[in-house]
Amino acid sequence: MNAIHTSSLALALVALPLGLAPAVRAADPAPAPGDDARVDLAAEAPAAEPAQRTLSEIFTWRDAPTGSYVKPVLQLSSSVVGYYPYSEGNDALADRSSTLLISRFGIEGGAFDLVRFKTVWERNLGYNINRNGPLGTSIWEGTASFSTRETFIDVRKWGFTLTAGIFSEPASVDFTSAHVLDMFGMDPFVRDPLLQSGANLGQGVMLRYDIAGVSIGLTYTGGNPLVTSLSGSFGGDVTAAGSLYDAPLRDLSSGLPGSNISVDIVSPSVTFQKDFGDFSLGVRAAAQYYFIDADVTQDKDQPLDGFNYRFSAQVGLLDDMVRVFGGYSRRGNRQLAVPDLTKYKDDFEGRTWNVGVDFNYGDFGIGGGIHSVRRLLGDNTAVDTTYVNVGATYWIVPGSVAAGLRYASIAWDKLNITRVYTDAETIIGSLRLLL
Repeated sequence: MNAIHTSSLALALVALPLGLAPAVRAADPAPAPGDDARVDLAAEAPAAEPAQRTLSEIFTWRDAPTGSYVKPVLQLSSSVVGYYPYSEGNDALADRSSTLLISRFGIEGGAFDLVRFKTVWERNLGYNINRNGPLGTSIWEGTASFSTRETFIDVRKWGFTLTAGIFSEPASVDFTSAHVLDMFGMDPFVRDPLLQSGANLGQGVMLRYDIAGVSIGLTYTGGNPLVTSLSGSFGGDVTAAGSLYDAPLRDLSSGLPGSNISVDIVSPSVTFQKDFGDFSLGVRAAAQYYFIDADVTQDKDQPLDGFNYRFSAQVGLLDDMVRVFGGYSRRGNRQLAVPDLTKYKDDFEGRTWNVGVDFNYGDFGIGGGIHSVRRLLGDNTAVDTTYVNVGATYWIVPGSVAAGLRYASIAWDKLNITRVYTDAETIIGSLRLLL
């Protein structure tokens, strides 16, 4: 992924409605000869109030004859955050509060029911609001931190879709409560467990075939590890400079990340989404395979490989008034005996699981979930992390403007770890716009 001033691994977790042109009622047929007594009930009835449209629908331009459209993409979230850390090794940690802002802007369009494109930029939240507290801004000394988000073109024909660019792989993201996305999934309480379960926002190509609600896909990503969010969950250090994600960042030269590490990731996947009236079912499953060269400047280092198998499902009941969801992933990869890249050490293992539920009634909803992440680092060393998110949403303008309130927490449970971890609880009040 590209970034200005800072590099950021992030997920695109908020889907915007595309909008539909309003239906036009056909003219009544002419009365049959001798049918003078016919009454036009539609003409006599009072005109129905037009259905309320989202801002996305209002600002979308469409050309029906060519199947083309263009619309702006604008997402804003402003939050007030109360941060309450606690640590076994530091009783003096102080509570604090902060105001945060995240925004995304860009354009989306399509032509001839064949080609679709999208490009979106993001003004980041800034410094990690968990590990170092909510500093409140990604701007310092007049410089703003921006990242490219989804930037792709896709072509659809005969049930196939070919996508190229930076995109979010649909089968890689766990089903998540809609009421905890007040920061669009970019805060660590939501983002970190999704990354550990295999969420793939990256640069590459993807081919999918869609039939009867089933989408079968194959995604390929290659190059510098920073081109995909999957690098953040690869276990262990790959060089003396750090992990698959950290090492390129620590070797910055002329503003560019280190290029000694090369990664190839292949991911077959399948998704299913079907509405059966009052009941709906969604399923996402993917296998992700890593092939890594830790140092392309020599051929003596051992090759690294890894895998992640993930599954997520969601059931909607009572016309989606109730949504129940859950998921599981299991990963593993080889680890090098750093600094000796010619030898291996114990494999890394990891697993995640999550469960949650949403309740929606009119313009109000409440929901949340629990994510559990286990990492086995070898040598009988394990770290368990539990993420809890519970949120409520009130739609001031349905589908477009919402106020939210959320409780979030992170708790660590470690075995044979000497490092001091800081747990945290957070209260977040937000106002957000989706266009």
